[in-house]
Amino acid sequence: QAYDLIFFNPPYVPTREGRQLKLTERMCADSDRVWDGGEDGTRVLRDFLRDAPKYLSPRGRLLFGVQSMFVSDASILEAIEACGLCMQERFTRCCIPSVVYILEHERR
Repeated sequence: QAYDLIFFNPPYVPTREGRQLKLTERMCADSDRVWDGGEDGTRVLRDFLRDAPKYLSPRGRLLFGVQSMFVSDASILEAIEACGLCMQERFTRCCIPSVVYILEHERR
C-alpha cells in the first residue's frame, strides 16, 4: 500500500550524547530507544529512509524532523541522498533548533 503523506519523528540523539545527558532517566523512559539515533544520530533515520520509497505514492511526501543541535544538516542530507528520495523543502526557525525536512520521489 502506498501513502500520500508519511510523518516520522525519528530518535536522532547520538548515543554518547544521550547517555551523557542521562536522557532515558530524565525522560522517565523504559529504554534508550526513544531517543537513541545511533553513533551519529542518523541510524534509525537511515533505516527508515531506505524502506520509505516503497511505501510512498508517486506524488506522496514524507516529513520528518530533527534538532540540529544533535545531528548535522550534512548528515541528514547524506542520508536523504542515499535513499532515492529528494528534498523538496526544509523548514527551520531561528529561535527553535528543530528542522523539518519534506521529501518526495525524484522527478524524472
